[in-house]
Amino acid sequence: MLEDSFLLVDQFLNLFELNRDFSKNYQILTRRVARHFFVFFSKKTRKEKKIEYFGVAKKNSKKMNLEKQKQRFQQIFVENSAKFGKEVWEEDPNFLFFVEIPASKSVAENSKPIFEKIQSAGELRNGFFVSPWNLHLTLALPGRLGVHFQGNEVPFMEVALAEICEKFSQFRVELGDLNCFPNAIFREILDPSGNLYELHESIADKIPFSQHPNFQRENFVPHLSFFYGGRGSNFDFSKFDRECKPEKMLVDRVVFGRARDENGKYRREILAEFELKK
Repeated sequence: MLEDSFLLVDQFLNLFELNRDFSKNYQILTRRVARHFFVFFSKKTRKEKKIEYFGVAKKNSKKMNLEKQKQRFQQIFVENSAKFGKEVWEEDPNFLFFVEIPASKSVAENSKPIFEKIQSAGELRNGFFVSPWNLHLTLALPGRLGVHFQGNEVPFMEVALAEICEKFSQFRVELGDLNCFPNAIFREILDPSGNLYELHESIADKIPFSQHPNFQRENFVPHLSFFYGGRGSNFDFSKFDRECKPEKMLVDRVVFGRARDENGKYRREILAEFELKK
C-alpha cells in the first residue's frame, strides 16, 4: 500500500512538472520531499506491527526458520512449474537499475555443470542464459530511468547504499535446488543467519521506489537466475531433477548498476561497488 502510494505521488510529480516550467532544483526538491515523506511513514508503520519475513519471526531477528524457507520454495515450484514457458519476456530499452550481490568465483565455477544439466533437459526457446560469471542475487530493482524516476536520483541511491553497507559485516548464504518462475529458471538461496533479509529491508527503507514492490520485504525471494524467458519451450519440469549439491557463498560486497534489453541483447553496466565489513 505504501509503495503504491509513493509511486502515485511520483507519477503525479512527473505530470505536474511536465506542464509547468519548473527549475531543475525545484524538481529535485519535490521528489526529495515525497521520498522522505514515504520513508518516514513506512518506517513508522512497520514499527507498529509485527511482520514475518519469510521465516523470520520479527524484524532484526537473527534466527531463521530454514524449514519454512524450504517449504516456501516448494510452494513456488508447485505454483510455477506448469506455467514455465507460458509468459512472454518483454524487452524494454529503458535502463533498469539494480542492486545485487555477485556470485562468488567458486559458485560461478561450480555452476557450469548445472548449466549443462539445464541445457540437456529440454529445448529452451525465446530467452537467454546468464553467464556463470554474471550470476547474481538481486536485492532490489529500484526501477527504470524515465519511468519510475529521473536521473537525479542516482547519486542519492549511491550514497544510501554506501551508508547501508558500512553497517553490515560479511556473511554466508546457502545455495539450494533449482526452481522456476513462469519466465525464469533459478537456484534457491537460503539465509540461515537472517542477515540477507536485514540487508534487503535496509535497502527497501532507504530506497523506497521499486520496479516490483510486490517482491519486496515479506515477499522477497532470494535466488540466482540461470535462464530468462522460455516462451514456447519444450521443458518438462515434472521429469527434471532439480536437486543440486548444497554449497555456501560468502556475501562480501554489493553492486549497483543498470541494464537494459534491446534488439535481443541484454546489456549490463556496474555503476558502483560497496564492500561489507570483514
